[in-house]
Amino acid sequence: MTNYQTVQKSIAKLKEIETMREDGRFEMLTKKERLKLDRLHEGLMKNLAGIKEMGGPPDMMFIIDVRKEDIAVKEANRLGIPIVAVVDTNCSPEGIDQVIPGNDDALRAIRLFASRIADAILEGQQVATEGRTAVAETTESGEDVNNIGDSLAPPADPVIQIADQSIATVEATHAEDVAETAVETEPELPLAAETVEEVAAQTIQESTEATAS
Repeated sequence: MTNYQTVQKSIAKLKEIETMREDGRFEMLTKKERLKLDRLHEGLMKNLAGIKEMGGPPDMMFIIDVRKEDIAVKEANRLGIPIVAVVDTNCSPEGIDQVIPGNDDALRAIRLFASRIADAILEGQQVATEGRTAVAETTESGEDVNNIGDSLAPPADPVIQIADQSIATVEATHAEDVAETAVETEPELPLAAETVEEVAAQTIQESTEATAS
């Protein structure tokens, strides 16, 4: 794992040979060149067939025999890659993140462990894919609901303000018309009569003048 860049170059060479076989370039080579590429392809497939579709360093490493694969354990620990391993009684669990006690020599036990790990990985990938699909559908549904809500929303504030102004103008015009009508229909009042005090004062003055005369 520490030489992953070198492994990537080998994977690229393996994929190039497979592409040459598919597009017909392989048949245009000489017999000696084809035999050479066949041997190279066979060796690369033996070592890289299981990881040729891997896009980067693994997120987890599963090991059957930690005693035999001690170099892989050291490299994974150096890179911080968690390890799930089957640990037999003659092996040390040091450096293993998740220990599976079991027999790493029996073929049936190895097939059982490997098949269960493979099923768990496939199930996890399926759950992750369904979760991403559900999130995408929820997002699309939310956008549709927002679009429908926008289309059913009431008119904007400026329209309401214009309507209020129109109503206020109509009310003001109506009030002015009512005032003009009241002024036009108001009857002319007669001239006010003399008050009681003025009449009494005039009567007294007339009596005084008569007496004096």
